[in-house]
Amino acid sequence: MINIHDAYITDAICHYIPDASSGADLVHGSLLDLEALGITGDVLHLTTQNFKEPSFFAFTFNDDDFILNPLYNYAGNIFDEDSFLENSIKIARYLFDKSRHPFVKPGELLIARIKNILVDDEMTNGLALVKLENPRDFLHFQRNLSGLQISKTDGFELDKVDKACLILESDRDAGFKILNIDQSNKNNDAKYWRDEFLRLKEVTNDYLATKEYIRLTANFVKSKDANNFFEGKAEKAGVLSKSEKYFSSQEKFEEAEFMNAVFENDVQKEAFQSYKSLTEENSQKQYEPNFEISEMASKKYGKVFKSVIKLDKNFHIYVHGDHKLIRKGVDEEGRKFYQLFYEDEA
Repeated sequence: MINIHDAYITDAICHYIPDASSGADLVHGSLLDLEALGITGDVLHLTTQNFKEPSFFAFTFNDDDFILNPLYNYAGNIFDEDSFLENSIKIARYLFDKSRHPFVKPGELLIARIKNILVDDEMTNGLALVKLENPRDFLHFQRNLSGLQISKTDGFELDKVDKACLILESDRDAGFKILNIDQSNKNNDAKYWRDEFLRLKEVTNDYLATKEYIRLTANFVKSKDANNFFEGKAEKAGVLSKSEKYFSSQEKFEEAEFMNAVFENDVQKEAFQSYKSLTEENSQKQYEPNFEISEMASKKYGKVFKSVIKLDKNFHIYVHGDHKLIRKGVDEEGRKFYQLFYEDEA
């Protein structure tokens, strides 16, 4: 997704964001000489290679007016070659002022300006913001004339960051194109990073549209309300299996075609549409009815369609095809059973 073959860092700095409740103030850093420190490649890797999904965001703000977002303006100033040091301090100060929150952890804020990043066949520049919060213990080995010395130190792994965003100098008139990482996105501190500090909204593309529709379908089939429209777990497993097959075999998604391929009758289709409308209303998002299916998203998120019928602790039935080849019943002694019909035994 991101090609950094020709990319290089022009400026980098690190500020310390303290625990706001401690009464300490922001600690400003100074510009880093990465070459002298011997960490140019490491910092480039840290700031560009942790973004695994091609799911893009854009700045937003009150009433969706992204121009009012301070970070949009600070990033724009840096892209316009205004003072990197001055604007990086403004970014750090803005984060510190917004961090007076019980769930926000102290840590270093690394900011780097990067030239020549290739994204989706477009050469652009980037501004990386990386919040380093959870240092890990490492053993350090050093050989000298007296033998081998071992000491313990702490630091941050290059391939694991807690929170980071990469603001790309693309789609500026729409709030920039942004990649974001929230490793702890179920926690209040990560939501704070994304929703209150950065103020981001997702930008629809084929990857996002595929991911969201896969989740919508799986959530509908697995919901309690769906029990009213399916004849047992076997039929629900069959719908999940057909959904997985559709997303993995088709190049384009067309909603009407998808529903005809997956659901058995109009009652199920209407129930799905009602579930979709309610989800859109509650989440304030819109599901695209037509899009190019992203193979990457289909492979990653298609796992939610795994169709398994669990029977006590004795058996699991994996359903990969026609659910009508499974028959459920009860024998004369009241024991429940499933009958499986097949042609060949592997």
